[in-house]
Amino acid sequence: LSVVTIYGIEQASRQIKQAFFKYFVIGYIFALAGVLSLLTDYDFFGFLSILSFYGWFKSQKAVFAILVLISTFAMNLNFSILCATISCLTSFIFLLPLTKSKKQTRFLKPWWLFYAYYPLHLAILYAIAILLKILEIIIK
Repeated sequence: LSVVTIYGIEQASRQIKQAFFKYFVIGYIFALAGVLSLLTDYDFFGFLSILSFYGWFKSQKAVFAILVLISTFAMNLNFSILCATISCLTSFIFLLPLTKSKKQTRFLKPWWLFYAYYPLHLAILYAIAILLKILEIIIK
């Protein structure tokens, strides 16, 4: 959902020239995806966390760093304040390498590897879960 939202925002930014209409479309995309994010595992704050990391990577504006910290903290509040704080600080540590320069991100070659990692590792975990269920059925 986050990747589709980022793609929609990027396309709207590139193709729509009129500022008001561009921001209206981007706001609509974000609002629609925000509502849909309530149906996901990490809820709205997980969705917001990913978009905040993206915003930080693209612009390095402080507002995105603050959004990363807030969304990560809120996403982990169901565990404990300590876990939420540790998670929040860990996210901040991952923001630091992105603050120096764009040259430091050149290790992400090929570029699609960065975007493929998350869905790919979830697919692998899902395949392992299915395999374990099959083995459980066979053993019984």
